[in-house]
Amino acid sequence: MWGVKLSRRDWRQLFREEIMQESVIYQDILQKGRQQEALALIKCEQLQKLTKKSAANVR
Repeated sequence: MWGVKLSRRDWRQLFREEIMQESVIYQDILQKGRQQEALALIKCEQLQKLTKKSAANVR
């Protein structure tokens, strides 16, 4: 399937979520997405803490 271009509709028809949930590669992609989301949340929280500290130091 290398080099085959499919529309999103065609892709979804071929690889329905029920089928993909059993795929090891699909599970790896989901896990990486969860890890990236967790890291983004941590960075956001750290930025908020730094912003609060900076604002407190200005006063």
